[in-house]
Amino acid sequence: MKLLANALMAVSLASTSVIADINDVLLKQCEFTVYGKGTDNLPANGYISGLVSGELYKTEYSRQTYAAKKVTNRQNVETACKEALYNKGTKPFSEKLLWGISVVLDTKYFRHSNLK
Repeated sequence: MKLLANALMAVSLASTSVIADINDVLLKQCEFTVYGKGTDNLPANGYISGLVSGELYKTEYSRQTYAAKKVTNRQNVETACKEALYNKGTKPFSEKLLWGISVVLDTKYFRHSNLK
């Protein structure tokens, strides 16, 4: 039983460091997208673009913002990254990014924008 508990502890610690790495990678990619500092990480860029496209797909057309309907995916990614970077909360960056995407694309959350 003790061996099983040690194994589960090792798995949970490993997954925690992976999540921290993902948050760091997304933060650096958003900083590159908005400010141009650092290097472009194509997998992270594709991941963020996919998140924006997926959120746009699942948001009803009647609730989509002007940006969701008329602006390019690249511009929506940049605005969502700005929202996430300006968010001063204590949550992990990946959650800030998902919130930023929702704020940019959905009128239900648009009023909570940090960019107003």
